[in-house]
Amino acid sequence: MLSRIFNNRCLRVSRSMCKIGYIELLVLVLSSSLMQTSHGRMGYNGRCIVNSTAHVEKYDRVFVFVGEFREPGFKRQPWPDTFIELNKLAGRTSRSKIIQEGRKALDYYKIRYGIDVSHLVTDDQLYNGEDVALGDYTFSPTTIYFDEGPYRLIIESEDNKAHYYRNPPEVSEVAFSVLIHNELTVGGTFNRTLYPGDILGYGEYIIKTPKRCSMDGLTVLHLVNTGPVRSHGGNGRGIVTHAKYGTGSLQLSFVKNDDGLTKVTNVLRFPAN
Repeated sequence: MLSRIFNNRCLRVSRSMCKIGYIELLVLVLSSSLMQTSHGRMGYNGRCIVNSTAHVEKYDRVFVFVGEFREPGFKRQPWPDTFIELNKLAGRTSRSKIIQEGRKALDYYKIRYGIDVSHLVTDDQLYNGEDVALGDYTFSPTTIYFDEGPYRLIIESEDNKAHYYRNPPEVSEVAFSVLIHNELTVGGTFNRTLYPGDILGYGEYIIKTPKRCSMDGLTVLHLVNTGPVRSHGGNGRGIVTHAKYGTGSLQLSFVKNDDGLTKVTNVLRFPAN
């Protein structure tokens, strides 16, 4: 139809001018056919309206991280330099602030899991990122990393915008963790059984990228695992917080292949206000 409209015009004007006019009309036609759906998405006609999701939670901000590993690394070298550097990126620029954050983590483990070991961990151990063996588990400051496929941001969305990254920004994780060695029943508000290999975390995800390479540039997201992370063929869950985005959730999935490679997907969601 567009070609018919321009047949007569193209007889009277130059080919380049005709092409410009054709493109202008094409944009006009497509723009008029676009319509705003009830969920803020754009469709090409009325048939693109999705089913109602009025009672389904909507999100202002979503992040998707992925990575691959055979065994996760817990202390990226040189240690403790990497631990202190990542704490600085998270806003803890002094020894006292790092120690204070470690104490907060220990307080959380006492409330959530009934693990009361703050009196057994020194300030020097917190600052220097030293492991403290405690029988059935180890208190372990960590900078979790994956050798086979680095933790990375592949998708992020904000309102009605979404970015997919072919060259994804790296995601670092710094935490005061607890590594479980033996089966044990814990108290606190969790009040259930933990199993060998379970990991408890309290720390930050840090998206290490300049502003031009992501929506917000360097992004620090505070994380708290509300249940154990099972890093081989398991899952994990928790709460994430950010000064701008508010409080959201994290949902981890681990799939272990027959060749021993584990693929991890982490979805962070911040509900719409």
